[in-house]
Amino acid sequence: MKFLSHLFISILLFYSFCFAGDSEAFHYQIGDLTLESGAILKNCQVAFRVYGNPNADSSNVVVYPTWFGGQTAHIGRVIGAGKIVDTTKYFVIAVAALGNGESSSPSNSALQPGKLFPQITIRDMVHAEFKMLQGRFNLKHVYAFIGGSMGSMQALEWMIEYPNYMDKVVAYVATPKLASADLLLMRAQESIIRMAGADTAQAWATLSALTRYAAHSPDYVTAHTPAGKIDSLWIQWQQAPHVPFSLQNYLTQLQAMQQHDIFKRFGGSPVETAKHVHADVLFILSESDHLLNPAPAQRFAPFIHAKVQMLKGKDGHLAIGSHMKQVSQAIEQFLE
Repeated sequence: MKFLSHLFISILLFYSFCFAGDSEAFHYQIGDLTLESGAILKNCQVAFRVYGNPNADSSNVVVYPTWFGGQTAHIGRVIGAGKIVDTTKYFVIAVAALGNGESSSPSNSALQPGKLFPQITIRDMVHAEFKMLQGRFNLKHVYAFIGGSMGSMQALEWMIEYPNYMDKVVAYVATPKLASADLLLMRAQESIIRMAGADTAQAWATLSALTRYAAHSPDYVTAHTPAGKIDSLWIQWQQAPHVPFSLQNYLTQLQAMQQHDIFKRFGGSPVETAKHVHADVLFILSESDHLLNPAPAQRFAPFIHAKVQMLKGKDGHLAIGSHMKQVSQAIEQFLE
């Protein structure tokens, strides 16, 4: 494990956050952010929470970006002893991705609200997170990045964009590039939002139904969702509150994911891309994943000598929850 060289003030900041209560959300203002498109995201802020305690030399720092629609508090529910990352050993910084309703998003931007919010990419999320980690914590290096789903996209983009910033990367239900099946589903979701108009309740119900179908396998849905409950589920989905993740936030992150491709800068070549990977990598994939096909990660793994843990069964994209013991043990062994 590499040791981190920090200013003493960074250590004080770490401990002040812990004593303030590790469930509290913080916001760091990074100012105007120039996006990959050349547009400007004005008064950009990045939200985060901290869990656990840092070592004296801060050599146990793990950064955990949020998944699609996820909040930093959600990450708090899947970490701890026996979970995805053990906060009795590691100091976890849960970072809110742009567009999630905590960091700068269409739902909370004062200067660029709603449809005025500029289109962002996964790389833009990473650049904002880098500015926060540098500016708020003075972190020059961290031990590991962990991310699932859209969080894995950020972790893998971090691995390419800042190859010497971390020792290890754990990417679960992950992909370095969207498969055609992934893109088809996302395009359908985008179309639902664009056609919704004022009928947001119906849009949310339709999006929720698609997610219910695709997040697990069809066999799982058939076994666990009685046909007689579909009508009541639809009403429930229509009436559910969607704060702080609005439809416009949904669309913003959805569009960012559709552009995700870590090979793009290297002419689409996995060989050239692999030359920029300096971290040790663990992929945890689900064989029945219908949201992010596991094949692109499987194909790329040998180029970077990544370890691959394949989860069996019909749990699909949400297999992590039903295989938590196996996942926890795999991550713990990899980190140690």
